[in-house]
Amino acid sequence: MNTRDFDVFAESDEAAQIFDSLVPHGDEAFMVLKAHLVAERALVAFVKARAPSPSFQKDSIQDKNSPCSSGLGLILLAEGLSLRDDIPQTHAHIVWPALKTLNGIRNQLVHELNPDSASVQKKMIKFIKAAVPEIEDSACNLNQTFHACVKYVVALLAIDRKPLLVDDAE
Repeated sequence: MNTRDFDVFAESDEAAQIFDSLVPHGDEAFMVLKAHLVAERALVAFVKARAPSPSFQKDSIQDKNSPCSSGLGLILLAEGLSLRDDIPQTHAHIVWPALKTLNGIRNQLVHELNPDSASVQKKMIKFIKAAVPEIEDSACNLNQTFHACVKYVVALLAIDRKPLLVDDAE
């Protein structure tokens, strides 16, 4: 499978393997940036599934000058589209705060010439707690846990990718 065609929502072990190859465990900054790109790609697919109009997609998420094409704007667009569902999103209380935290870490890394490692690690822990609130601080390898939590949040986003309507539940 070509990683350019990688479907972050594929229901297969192959998708998990590609995620692992795209988001390395090593350097924290590199891992955060790659994880953010994968999450952003998942958000674009989420928005496309909920707003399939080609003109809307062209103006909102495909135009690189649009405030909704990436980052917080894309997260807020996806979150807003999910609020239109008849049935609430299954894990909204986890997905949106976690994605906003991940975006904040990404912003710190790309806007600071020498980001403070301790500060980045604290924000990674904040992300982990947003994704899995019951996790214990001392019980984890930070990089491995961060990696697993990003994969988890992207998977939660996949669960509710298509709008949930009352007709679907019947």
